[in-house]
Amino acid sequence: MKARAAAGEIQPGTLYVADTQTAGRGRHERTWASPAGQNLYFNILIPLEEIPLASAPQVTQVAALTFAEVFKSLQDESNAHGLGNQSVGKVTVKWPNDILCGKSKFCGILAEVVYVNQVQHDSSGQVHPAISMGVGINVNSSPLDYAHLGRAVTTLKDITGRPVNREKLLQMLIANLERAVGQFRAFG
Repeated sequence: MKARAAAGEIQPGTLYVADTQTAGRGRHERTWASPAGQNLYFNILIPLEEIPLASAPQVTQVAALTFAEVFKSLQDESNAHGLGNQSVGKVTVKWPNDILCGKSKFCGILAEVVYVNQVQHDSSGQVHPAISMGVGINVNSSPLDYAHLGRAVTTLKDITGRPVNREKLLQMLIANLERAVGQFRAFG
Protein backbone atom coordinates (compact mmCIF):
# COMPACT_ATOMS: atom_id res chain seq x y z
CA MET A 1 0.00 0.00 0.00
CA LYS A 2 2.83 2.37 0.88
CA ALA A 3 4.57 1.96 -2.50
CA ARG A 4 1.34 2.19 -4.50
CA ALA A 5 0.30 5.34 -2.60
CA ALA A 6 3.68 6.97 -3.21
CA ALA A 7 3.38 6.14 -6.91
CA GLY A 8 -0.08 7.71 -7.09
CA GLU A 9 -1.65 4.37 -8.07
CA ILE A 10 -4.12 4.40 -5.18
CA GLN A 11 -5.84 7.15 -3.23
CA PRO A 12 -7.04 7.54 0.37
CA GLY A 13 -10.02 5.33 1.05
CA THR A 14 -8.41 2.32 -0.63
CA LEU A 15 -9.04 -0.92 1.24
CA TYR A 16 -7.14 -4.18 0.75
CA VAL A 17 -8.48 -7.38 2.30
CA ALA A 18 -6.57 -10.66 2.48
CA ASP A 19 -7.86 -14.16 3.11
CA THR A 20 -4.57 -15.33 4.59
CA GLN A 21 -1.36 -13.80 5.81
CA THR A 22 2.03 -15.38 5.24
CA ALA A 23 4.41 -12.47 5.78
CA GLY A 24 2.56 -10.08 8.06
CA ARG A 25 4.48 -7.51 10.04
CA GLY A 26 3.92 -6.60 13.65
CA ARG A 27 5.66 -4.42 16.17
CA HIS A 28 9.44 -4.68 16.35
CA GLU A 29 9.42 -6.14 12.80
CA ARG A 30 7.98 -9.44 14.08
CA THR A 31 6.56 -11.60 11.32
CA TRP A 32 3.10 -13.10 11.45
CA ALA A 33 1.47 -15.92 9.54
CA SER A 34 -2.19 -16.91 9.75
CA PRO A 35 -4.39 -19.59 8.21
CA ALA A 36 -6.60 -19.04 5.15
CA GLY A 37 -10.35 -18.63 5.36
CA GLN A 38 -10.59 -18.09 9.11
CA ASN A 39 -9.50 -14.62 10.17
CA LEU A 40 -9.68 -11.05 8.93
CA TYR A 41 -6.72 -9.09 7.62
CA PHE A 42 -7.09 -5.70 6.02
CA ASN A 43 -5.20 -2.53 5.27
CA ILE A 44 -6.90 0.82 4.75
CA LEU A 45 -5.49 4.13 3.56
CA ILE A 46 -6.98 6.86 5.76
CA PRO A 47 -6.67 10.48 4.56
CA LEU A 48 -5.26 12.96 7.04
CA GLU A 49 -7.01 15.99 5.53
CA GLU A 50 -8.03 18.36 8.32
CA ILE A 51 -6.03 16.28 10.84
CA PRO A 52 -2.69 17.82 11.87
CA LEU A 53 0.25 15.50 11.20
CA ALA A 54 1.15 15.74 14.91
CA SER A 55 -2.25 14.18 15.73
CA ALA A 56 -1.87 11.29 13.28
CA PRO A 57 -0.86 8.74 15.98
CA GLN A 58 -4.19 9.37 17.70
CA VAL A 59 -6.00 7.88 14.69
CA THR A 60 -4.66 4.47 15.80
CA GLN A 61 -6.21 5.03 19.22
CA VAL A 62 -9.49 6.10 17.62
CA ALA A 63 -9.46 2.89 15.57
CA ALA A 64 -8.65 0.70 18.59
CA LEU A 65 -11.48 2.20 20.66
CA THR A 66 -13.90 1.99 17.74
CA PHE A 67 -13.06 -1.65 16.97
CA ALA A 68 -13.25 -2.55 20.68
CA GLU A 69 -16.79 -1.09 20.78
CA VAL A 70 -17.80 -3.32 17.85
CA PHE A 71 -16.23 -6.40 19.45
CA LYS A 72 -17.85 -5.61 22.80
CA SER A 73 -21.27 -5.33 21.15
CA LEU A 74 -20.75 -8.76 19.56
CA GLN A 75 -19.71 -10.15 22.95
CA ASP A 76 -22.70 -8.57 24.72
CA GLU A 77 -25.11 -9.83 22.05
CA SER A 78 -23.76 -13.38 22.35
CA ASN A 79 -23.90 -13.27 26.14
CA ALA A 80 -27.51 -12.04 26.00
CA HIS A 81 -28.38 -15.12 23.93
CA GLY A 82 -26.47 -17.48 26.22
CA LEU A 83 -23.83 -18.24 23.58
CA GLY A 84 -20.84 -16.25 24.79
CA ASN A 85 -17.86 -17.63 26.63
CA GLN A 86 -18.21 -15.98 30.05
CA SER A 87 -14.78 -17.21 31.20
CA VAL A 88 -12.72 -15.16 28.72
CA GLY A 89 -13.23 -11.76 30.35
CA LYS A 90 -14.13 -8.40 28.85
CA VAL A 91 -12.96 -6.71 25.66
CA THR A 92 -10.40 -3.98 26.39
CA VAL A 93 -7.80 -1.91 24.56
CA LYS A 94 -4.14 -2.29 25.45
CA TRP A 95 -2.72 1.04 24.39
CA PRO A 96 -2.16 2.00 21.76
CA ASN A 97 -2.87 -0.76 19.27
CA ASP A 98 -3.88 -4.13 20.71
CA ILE A 99 -7.34 -5.37 21.60
CA LEU A 100 -7.67 -8.03 24.26
CA CYS A 101 -10.37 -10.11 25.84
CA GLY A 102 -9.33 -10.64 29.42
CA LYS A 103 -5.56 -11.06 29.08
CA SER A 104 -5.72 -12.65 25.63
CA LYS A 105 -4.94 -10.68 22.47
CA PHE A 106 -7.12 -11.18 19.40
CA CYS A 107 -6.65 -7.98 17.37
CA GLY A 108 -3.61 -5.94 16.44
CA ILE A 109 -3.36 -2.64 14.60
CA LEU A 110 -0.22 -1.31 12.95
CA ALA A 111 -0.32 2.15 11.40
CA GLU A 112 2.21 4.37 9.70
CA VAL A 113 2.13 7.70 7.91
CA VAL A 114 2.56 7.41 4.16
CA TYR A 115 2.66 10.09 1.49
CA VAL A 116 0.14 9.83 -1.32
CA ASN A 117 1.08 11.27 -4.68
CA GLN A 118 -2.12 12.77 -6.04
CA VAL A 119 -1.58 13.32 -9.74
CA GLN A 120 -3.61 16.23 -11.07
CA HIS A 121 -5.14 16.45 -14.57
CA ASP A 122 -2.36 18.86 -15.61
CA SER A 123 0.30 16.22 -14.64
CA SER A 124 1.46 18.16 -11.61
CA GLY A 125 1.47 16.03 -8.51
CA GLN A 126 0.81 16.96 -4.93
CA VAL A 127 1.89 14.80 -2.02
CA HIS A 128 -0.49 14.45 0.93
CA PRO A 129 -0.02 12.48 4.15
CA ALA A 130 -2.30 9.57 4.96
CA ILE A 131 -2.27 6.66 7.37
CA SER A 132 -1.75 3.14 6.13
CA MET A 133 -3.47 1.07 8.80
CA GLY A 134 -3.06 -2.68 8.86
CA VAL A 135 -5.42 -4.72 11.04
CA GLY A 136 -5.30 -8.40 11.92
CA ILE A 137 -8.15 -10.05 13.81
CA ASN A 138 -8.36 -13.64 15.02
CA VAL A 139 -11.95 -14.35 14.03
CA ASN A 140 -12.83 -18.02 13.49
CA SER A 141 -9.57 -19.80 14.18
CA SER A 142 -8.96 -21.67 17.43
CA PRO A 143 -6.89 -20.31 20.32
CA LEU A 144 -4.98 -23.60 20.09
CA ASP A 145 -3.67 -22.46 16.67
CA TYR A 146 -1.54 -19.93 18.55
CA ALA A 147 -0.17 -22.13 21.34
CA HIS A 148 3.30 -21.94 19.78
CA LEU A 149 3.44 -18.19 20.55
CA GLY A 150 3.75 -18.77 24.28
CA ARG A 151 1.33 -15.99 25.21
CA ALA A 152 -2.40 -15.67 25.75
CA VAL A 153 -4.33 -15.42 22.47
CA THR A 154 -8.04 -15.80 21.78
CA THR A 155 -10.47 -15.44 18.87
CA LEU A 156 -13.85 -13.79 18.31
CA LYS A 157 -15.35 -17.25 17.82
CA ASP A 158 -14.12 -18.23 21.29
CA ILE A 159 -15.38 -14.95 22.78
CA THR A 160 -18.84 -15.11 21.19
CA GLY A 161 -19.30 -18.89 21.28
CA ARG A 162 -20.15 -19.00 17.57
CA PRO A 163 -18.56 -18.45 14.14
CA VAL A 164 -18.49 -14.80 13.01
CA ASN A 165 -19.24 -13.74 9.43
CA ARG A 166 -16.00 -12.05 8.36
CA GLU A 167 -17.60 -9.97 5.59
CA LYS A 168 -20.26 -8.52 7.90
CA LEU A 169 -17.61 -7.90 10.55
CA LEU A 170 -15.47 -6.00 8.04
CA GLN A 171 -18.46 -3.90 6.99
CA MET A 172 -19.25 -3.01 10.62
CA LEU A 173 -15.62 -2.15 11.40
CA ILE A 174 -15.13 0.08 8.34
CA ALA A 175 -18.48 1.88 8.78
CA ASN A 176 -17.74 2.58 12.44
CA LEU A 177 -14.15 3.60 11.69
CA GLU A 178 -15.34 6.05 9.04
CA ARG A 179 -17.79 7.58 11.54
CA ALA A 180 -15.18 7.78 14.31
CA VAL A 181 -12.45 9.31 12.12
CA GLY A 182 -15.01 11.84 10.89
CA GLN A 183 -15.80 12.77 14.51
CA PHE A 184 -12.08 12.98 15.31
CA ARG A 185 -11.53 15.18 12.26
CA ALA A 186 -14.39 17.50 13.31
CA PHE A 187 -13.92 17.61 17.08
CA GLY A 188 -10.44 16.30 17.87
